[in-house]
Amino acid sequence: MRNKFFLSIIVIVFFASCKKSFLDKVPPSSLTSEIFFKTASDFNLATIGIYDVLQGRSYSESSWALMEMSTDNTYTNAPAGAFGEIWYQVEEFRVLQDNAHLNNQWQFSYRAIGRANTVINRIANVQFAQTLKDQYEGEALFLRASMYFNLVRLFGDVPIVLEEQSVLNSFRISRQPVADVYRQIISDLTAADIKLPLAYTGNDIGRATRGAAKAMLGKVYLTQKNYTEAAAKLREVIALGRYNLLPNIVDVFRASNANHAESIF
Repeated sequence: MRNKFFLSIIVIVFFASCKKSFLDKVPPSSLTSEIFFKTASDFNLATIGIYDVLQGRSYSESSWALMEMSTDNTYTNAPAGAFGEIWYQVEEFRVLQDNAHLNNQWQFSYRAIGRANTVINRIANVQFAQTLKDQYEGEALFLRASMYFNLVRLFGDVPIVLEEQSVLNSFRISRQPVADVYRQIISDLTAADIKLPLAYTGNDIGRATRGAAKAMLGKVYLTQKNYTEAAAKLREVIALGRYNLLPNIVDVFRASNANHAESIF
């Protein structure tokens, strides 16, 4: 009994004598947004992380389903089980609210938007070459605009999130009118058009370019039936002199012919 008593006293004295700084440590194996962003390399990795959402199966598959299954470009046979049913709903224009494609498109779009916001909100506070700052910020703006362009065409009014959010605060964000969403898309793409480089080399080929921003903005104007602005912006794409039609249309879709002269993004 006496041993237990003395052990309790030792434990109490130990914790009473510890300073808060001794216990308040960031786990060395964990990286958070608060301690990560210190160099150009950190922002490069964060920007690549935005692209990562696009190549994920959940996002890419839902994009294809919601944007192509409802057209004559793609079709599916009668459903075989629950998996086939969510595709068939889109083709027949009877999408139910629990359709997984809707959930995936919403969830992963805002995941990419959140990652883009982190880059955009934090990049001004770290010192490194301005050309790289412009590139990474331009890419984040372009990708954020791309997400919103898909969201507004699929869902109409959607929340406009431009700052990093806590989990609690995210529940308080309301949907905004379509006109406001398009206004933000145009603002992001206009800024990206100025900041992005014309082209890349090596492993960076495939990242968003100035031509991609101009082309996307032209498509946005076309969607709004603003044909004058669309024509002007798309002429800028042609004037870059970097894109041409391939002689053989099969080469456009050949897997071994990636990033060819018709490929803008």
